[in-house]
Amino acid sequence: DVTTSGRDGEDRAAAEAYDAILLDVMLPDHDGVELCRNLRRRKVSTPILMLTALSATADKIAGLEAGADDYLTKPFNLDEFVARIRALLRKRA
Repeated sequence: DVTTSGRDGEDRAAAEAYDAILLDVMLPDHDGVELCRNLRRRKVSTPILMLTALSATADKIAGLEAGADDYLTKPFNLDEFVARIRALLRKRA
């Protein structure tokens, strides 16, 4: 599923069971790090992979401390992206 707003994505992620969540940090209507934090507060345990162009160490730490399971910076290699998703799904299994 794809949502066009962070608020809609947060509500759907909290209401439905997903195998994984791909979350962009820079959303047009919401901060992805805060959205991740909100999902964890709402007891959503779905693995979250944050995707972003923000590559500073402080940005990565902020995403991981907000509850993301992994953090991948853009541009990224598609094979690495797939491997990270598979790793998240293995952990969940």
